[in-house]
Amino acid sequence: MDWLTQMESKEKKKWEDMMSHHPFSFEDWEDSRKRLLTLLGREENRMVDEASLRAYLDCCAESVGSVHPLPDLADLVEEFFKKYGMDA
Repeated sequence: MDWLTQMESKEKKKWEDMMSHHPFSFEDWEDSRKRLLTLLGREENRMVDEASLRAYLDCCAESVGSVHPLPDLADLVEEFFKKYGMDA
């Protein structure tokens, strides 16, 4: 989880708070964050701030509620991105 440990403590806390509300692992969040950044860079040639990344991933995670088995979060993020994009 290098990406999380490299953040300022305030930003790290926001990520940890958001992640704790969902049943996905830290690795799931890391993979999903990487996937979204890749999609944004490759398909839209843009970057977004951490708050926007967090909100998008939170929305994707929230969409599955308590479904079991849990889908792969990174695949879900890519599916949402391809279907709905990401508003600024």
